[in-house]
Amino acid sequence: MLSFLHDSFGSLSRMLWRIPGWHRAARNGNQMLISLGTKPLRIAPLNDGTKFIVDLRAHTEWHSFYSGQYDDLWVSICKGSLRAGELFLDVGGNIGIYSIRVAANMPEGCRTYAFEPFPPNADRLVENVNLNDLGSKVVLMPFGLSDSKAEMTLTLREDFQAGSKTGNASISISEETDSGFEQTIIRVDRLDDVRGSLDKGPIGIIKVDIEGHEDQFFRGGATSIATDRPIIVAESCKHYYRAKGVTLQEAFTASIPGDYVFYRESESKGKLVAFTDFEALAELENIVLAPPEKLDRIAHLL
Repeated sequence: MLSFLHDSFGSLSRMLWRIPGWHRAARNGNQMLISLGTKPLRIAPLNDGTKFIVDLRAHTEWHSFYSGQYDDLWVSICKGSLRAGELFLDVGGNIGIYSIRVAANMPEGCRTYAFEPFPPNADRLVENVNLNDLGSKVVLMPFGLSDSKAEMTLTLREDFQAGSKTGNASISISEETDSGFEQTIIRVDRLDDVRGSLDKGPIGIIKVDIEGHEDQFFRGGATSIATDRPIIVAESCKHYYRAKGVTLQEAFTASIPGDYVFYRESESKGKLVAFTDFEALAELENIVLAPPEKLDRIAHLL
């Protein structure tokens, strides 16, 4: 009965999501239903026709169940910018929400490679790939990408504190930032060193969301990025870089070709605007890094 009630509340929420204040109502309803003992693993049907097994205890997952969406602008950039024969790299694949939604609409000859080093996330990603019947289009790479081949400490962050078995995690940043969270050991490698094991087509798009480790990923993939010149959709989080003692400007420009153009979402939502001052970014914000010769792929958003 509780499961039926929860799924019904989710269906209602997806219809009412745009109503001001509904976000809070959905969050409170979710917490109440979980406290009553409903099973936290649910199937979230997204508005684009894909579906995902999510853990409603995880903040990064419950939102998609109640809204039917997740980073829709940024996913659409990845989907719309990919061309036939190109590769999509999902760096920080988590449970597959980017990987699967891009793979479901890829042009001919494309393939998605999802890099996810935390086994429970990787296992859920595979479950979601199979749920969407995309096993021939999505390849799991069960390790992270950094600037060396090594074992590193992964900090299991807020989603895991809330009781979820999947969710947000970051490679160790600082003793203060990581204090109070469980940790585990993962494998990482360099994109430049594993590039030869991927399909031969050029890398068309990279999505990278690895909680303050983007700069080290860029260093380890500098040659591949300079050669294939992909469009990059990245998360920028000032909090993590402050803790590392690295500026966003340095993190996102030091290993990227100098002619790349940087974009953020404009005040008129759903559009992009170029920027050069990283300090003007919000505390947490997605950005696009694009080479001049591929600006036509995002021209409709400018």
